[in-house]
Amino acid sequence: MKATTLSILLTLIGFAITLADSKFDYMTDSRDGRTYKTVTIGSQTWMAENLNFEYVRSSLCYWDPNDPTEDECKTFGRYGRYYTWDAAMDSVGIYSKNGKGCGDNKRCSPTYPVRGICPEGWHLPDTAEWKTLYKAIGQKPFAMQAKGYENWKYATNASNFSALPGGDFVEGFNDFGEEAYFWSSTEHNQYLAYYWDLDANKASLNVAGGKNVARTVRCIKNVDTDSRKGKTYKTVKIGNQIWMAENLNIKTSGSDCFENLQKNCEQYGRRYTRNAAMHVCPNGWHLPSKADFVNAAKYYEGKLDGDNEFMWWNTGDFIPNLLNDVVMPKGFYFVNGSDPNVEDSQAVFWTTSDDNHQAYYMFPFKKGAVLAMMSRDYAKSKFSVRCIQD
Repeated sequence: MKATTLSILLTLIGFAITLADSKFDYMTDSRDGRTYKTVTIGSQTWMAENLNFEYVRSSLCYWDPNDPTEDECKTFGRYGRYYTWDAAMDSVGIYSKNGKGCGDNKRCSPTYPVRGICPEGWHLPDTAEWKTLYKAIGQKPFAMQAKGYENWKYATNASNFSALPGGDFVEGFNDFGEEAYFWSSTEHNQYLAYYWDLDANKASLNVAGGKNVARTVRCIKNVDTDSRKGKTYKTVKIGNQIWMAENLNIKTSGSDCFENLQKNCEQYGRRYTRNAAMHVCPNGWHLPSKADFVNAAKYYEGKLDGDNEFMWWNTGDFIPNLLNDVVMPKGFYFVNGSDPNVEDSQAVFWTTSDDNHQAYYMFPFKKGAVLAMMSRDYAKSKFSVRCIQD
């Protein structure tokens, strides 16, 4: 009887464990074969464990100061590794070029999303993604905290994010057992970068301590920008805006390729009539307005010159960041122009703004950019499209 009772009890315990784990999915990092729990919260999928990948430099595991001979990466592996910001960003560009050159004591202009040290198909979250997560859990810090830690008395882990109070490291471990610190990919200045700061009673973005502090990493899963064709686009954050860093390339009525060659669409994106452009951006994105372009220009210390024209003090920033290094000038099309297929001259992008049935468009050039109004038959003219996130 006792043996039968024990068997039933063990079966029930196993069922309970299986039921608890059913809240998670799993992914495997192909670089070292390590498997991580993942959890979907709102529209995002996050690792539900701290990253524990041995990077080529600037990473370490927590150790017990009373037993320095202990295998800390195995014993305390649940806390993952601690990385300086340049390591988290993969500043040497081993896995991705999007965060290359992002280190301490210098400014950088990453291309988002930044894979950084994360596994393929995942990336280091930016500040906007941390805010989205916090909003999805009702802005309740207890919902992020793993249960069972003395200083987190009110932890519920209702979101299954399962944060651990691992603290950080700079000349020794700090706040271990009290707070969790997770890097973001968003820089504050040459010395500081943002991180998510979770303590017993609150959670927020912080910049204290510097890029040389070692903190933990949670990766977030990449999402196709345009799920209609399974195509992923590079994006870039400019101020509080997130732009596509590539020209849109989705086939729709009212669009074509330069010289009707598919290879040109693959390199330069498609050209769209304005009517097509107004409805072509994927869900969660939209065609930028005149104001959106102006705001992007202002972020890079642009100045307005008259009503429509603006120039940049530092065009070397705005052009490669917003327009992905190359302005991609091929193939804008004026319906009644003398040369309908203008090549290697200017890049032209539709906006949503209009005035007296004349549409605004934007074209950058070597030393700045102009917002102009289309006085021609814009219903048939074809320009490129860059979408901006809602």
